[in-house]
Amino acid sequence: MLAGGALIALLIGFLLYRVLGRRREEMSESVFLESRIPKDSFFGASGGESVDTKHRGDSTVSSLSYSPSQLDAGDVDPVAEADVYLAYGRDLQAEEILREALRLNPDRTAIHLKLLEIHAKRRDVRAYEGLATEVHKLTGGLGSDWNRVVDMGKDLDPGNPLYESGAPRSGGASAAETAA
Repeated sequence: MLAGGALIALLIGFLLYRVLGRRREEMSESVFLESRIPKDSFFGASGGESVDTKHRGDSTVSSLSYSPSQLDAGDVDPVAEADVYLAYGRDLQAEEILREALRLNPDRTAIHLKLLEIHAKRRDVRAYEGLATEVHKLTGGLGSDWNRVVDMGKDLDPGNPLYESGAPRSGGASAAETAA
């Protein structure tokens, strides 16, 4: 009787070990591996990053996918949509949405700023500088949007004169290239 109870307890322990091992394995296969940006939003604290996207039917249409005609009509704010993707660590999708929105609305500085945030977090100096130059042209180097670009730019590339004087350089060479 005692041996039978011990055998059952051992079997239950083995099954529990296997189930927990599978769960750990599934959790390590995250769908967010493409992102190097930390999930630094309130979604991380609320458990939002644990959404299961593996089991969806073919007939289900994502509420986060919109056609260009919807973007043209103004039904969706691409910056807000990108924020949602960034909150879930999906920076590549956020960047794609913002680039499409920038193509449709090239004068909207909020789109530029959100893209600049992505470039700054990635530490992509070249992409940041190119986009910052566009924002300078849009803002004339004035206003709160330009000040935000300068603040992020100084953190990313402190020696760059674009962020020091507020005026773009001629030739488009970065400070590192002119020093070399």
